[in-house]
Amino acid sequence: MPLADIRAAIDAELAATPEFYDFRVLRSTADGALWRVTLEPDYVYAEGQRPGQASAHTLLDERLEGASAWWGAPTKGSAGVRAVVVEDDQLVLQNASAPPPGEGHLLRLYPPRFLNAIADAWRDDPWARRAADCWPGLSISRPRADAPSLDGSPFRWLRPAQREALKLVGYHDAFLWGPPGTGKTTTLGVLLAEYLDRRPGARVLLLSTTNHAVDLATLAVDKALQKGRREHLRSAVQRLGSRFDAQAYAGRGHLIPASGLPSPQVLAQCRLATMTTTRAAFTLKTLRELSPMVKRRSTLSSSTKPAR
Repeated sequence: MPLADIRAAIDAELAATPEFYDFRVLRSTADGALWRVTLEPDYVYAEGQRPGQASAHTLLDERLEGASAWWGAPTKGSAGVRAVVVEDDQLVLQNASAPPPGEGHLLRLYPPRFLNAIADAWRDDPWARRAADCWPGLSISRPRADAPSLDGSPFRWLRPAQREALKLVGYHDAFLWGPPGTGKTTTLGVLLAEYLDRRPGARVLLLSTTNHAVDLATLAVDKALQKGRREHLRSAVQRLGSRFDAQAYAGRGHLIPASGLPSPQVLAQCRLATMTTTRAAFTLKTLRELSPMVKRRSTLSSSTKPAR
């Protein structure tokens, strides 16, 4: 696909995406330092639309986590959206400067502008060309000559199909497909645990579209390292982000960086970083600075400078 077409599509999506949404509040309830705000499920005003044209229920999902909230009545205030409880049409707000509005009042949300980060990336010509060159590989399986051979030997309980899936690391581009409950996440955990062990110098970035999926994959890798008697590698895995399920990591606190933030230091030190694709888009600059290709260019540049 030509770069011009990709950029035009992103720009068109940006133009069609509202910068803010106004929701009507049913009730607001204090929950310790947080606030739980329940919204009217059939009302939302999106920038450029008529009030009620869209359904609030269809807009409430994880994409609004991290959004900025603002209200002007009965008193002005602002807060951050910590979580979205979809089944209850509810927002969990943090760091509120004033009590959120009650029944009948409006709450405005400014979602994170994910597409802005994507647009900035695709406007970078060298990076964009390399990214576009990856497209053909998604439909053509190209074997890697230097790929490690993974047999899953510590995991005798693997089914034949799961063991066969470990061969996916032998290709430049590959995917694992299967119906729910067939062990895809478990297989991924074993594959990555084996890969980290067989390739001591390798570094892996694990992404998924939702925080829940990232949590499941991160825990699968840690469990595989534990069951495969590779305890020394468990501290090299880090779950980056701010909206993960803390209860799911009970007894596995080593997976969460002390700062809880995707800092360059954490990314530089870990061997397997896990995060959502949204987080990766906003962290792309740091990720690119850590890539081996960038480091090689920097080394070459510094080594060819004339002596003074």
